[in-house]
Amino acid sequence: MVPMTTTTTTTTAAATHAAVVGFDNVTKAYGDVRAVHGLTLALCPGETVALLGPNGARKSTTLDLLLGLKSADSGAIDLFGTGPREAITAGRVGAMLQSGGLMDEVTVTELVRLACALHPRPYPVSVSSPAPASPRSPTARCTSSPAARSSGSASPSPSPPPAAAT
Repeated sequence: MVPMTTTTTTTTAAATHAAVVGFDNVTKAYGDVRAVHGLTLALCPGETVALLGPNGARKSTTLDLLLGLKSADSGAIDLFGTGPREAITAGRVGAMLQSGGLMDEVTVTELVRLACALHPRPYPVSVSSPAPASPRSPTARCTSSPAARSSGSASPSPSPPPAAAT
């Protein structure tokens, strides 16, 4: 297994606060492969941390454990005084994925409904148009078309650069 390096920068103020993230002897295995073994780490407010290592160093597994996307085989993970899932459900945690995209088969309406349903206080969604929408109206095209094709689809193509004066 390739080693992972954890780099932490602590300010003086951060050292006086209780940890907001804690891993206590956390282990995660996939069959015979130990992805994370005995990780103990405490992060306090004001600290900036980088998980550094080559591919296969188990950085993503560690973040998946922190975000409650995977469960540890042993040890404890504490996030703002609770487990990861509880902290996320309470709205205390947000994450930016390292890659992203829209699902090809999902319509704009379905994507908006999903986003609203995932909010801690779900919002109802109704699709309506000020005028009756025909299948050729911009509203009907937008809400019933695949979301992956909606991004930038209404934008004109970029113009070529102006010719240089000679």
